[in-house]
Amino acid sequence: MNSFKIFSALKESIKIAFKHKLLWVFALLVATSTGTNVGFVSNLIPGLQESSDQETSWILTPEHPFNPQNLIAVEAPIPSETEGVGSDSEEALESEAPLESAPAEGTPINLNVSNYIFLQAVQLLYTFSVRDYVELFKVHLVVLGITGFIGISAAIVIGFVIKNWGIASLLKGTKMASDGTGYKLGELSEVGVAYATRLFRFDLLIFLTYFVVSVFFIVLIVAPFALLPQTSINYLIAFLIGVVYFLLLVSLFYISKIGPYFVVFEKQRAREAIHSGWEFFKENFAYAILIDIVNFVFVGVVLMSFASIFAAISYVAVVAYPFLVLFLQENFALILPLSLFISIFIVSGMLLFLAIFGFVETVKQIMWTKFFFSFHSLGNPNSTQNNSTLRDSFVPKETTNAA
Repeated sequence: MNSFKIFSALKESIKIAFKHKLLWVFALLVATSTGTNVGFVSNLIPGLQESSDQETSWILTPEHPFNPQNLIAVEAPIPSETEGVGSDSEEALESEAPLESAPAEGTPINLNVSNYIFLQAVQLLYTFSVRDYVELFKVHLVVLGITGFIGISAAIVIGFVIKNWGIASLLKGTKMASDGTGYKLGELSEVGVAYATRLFRFDLLIFLTYFVVSVFFIVLIVAPFALLPQTSINYLIAFLIGVVYFLLLVSLFYISKIGPYFVVFEKQRAREAIHSGWEFFKENFAYAILIDIVNFVFVGVVLMSFASIFAAISYVAVVAYPFLVLFLQENFALILPLSLFISIFIVSGMLLFLAIFGFVETVKQIMWTKFFFSFHSLGNPNSTQNNSTLRDSFVPKETTNAA
């Protein structure tokens, strides 16, 4: 199979995916529900900066509870390296830290709401020790831990079920789209519901295999260094074991991609699908890796092109922002329309990115569907068709007829 046939299949997959936009939804659903999304919280508390000579901290006192106007500034000099670091120096430091009087009412304080909330939390941390917290919230911590564990476990299970429902629907849809057969959303959804549980078992078995294989090979890699003297032979053994481990992980990765086809189209159970997926990959591993490389390059080019254009527009907007501020100072009525335009631009960019992402994921899945049915005939799980069938699938029909 040469590169022309691969790219011909890619071209056909792009045409099919662009025509069948309903499949974008299933592809996006599968891609976004595969793993657990972890959010990152940035530090949004400004104004907490250290000066070069002194540290300034804000402490709430019982005489001035929870009132920004009653916060007391404490000027605590930073001890030099020559000073002692013992209980005496700490007592001296505490005695040398004068308490200034509270600012007069109405005096402006450079303190926003975020700082105020943060300071209350800091005050609680200094008031209670960890043991006090455990004693005070023991029951609450237990209930919170159990609830959190159940909630996270349920979210993972639901995510896998939704993903597998989407996979079954997507596989059926890509097959019907490749065959030129019409379909409806309800029809694809019924297929997804019918095979979601079986695909979940397949995913679970793949995960357990990953886990067992990883633990086994990690022990094999670490054992020579723990039991034998440190020699170059140990490194050679560890390297060879690592290569075998990597090859097994690659095999499991492709089995996890090929196995669902046997579950959906051959109605196989999880173990049977893993075995059939292994046999299919073993006979066609070069084709599978080559198609995955083409898909990876295609997705990277499309997404990077969109990201570059969006980043360039955003950069221009950021550079122009100071000039817009100066302009809006004299044209205050334009602030609301400009804010609406910026919001619409951001939301439109996000929606466009999701659409493009769903499109490229659909193209990838159609490529895999065409590849699978080029080498496999339904009703015979162990069948491998000859290269003429592969050529008929990957070369455009005009080229095949002309040949």
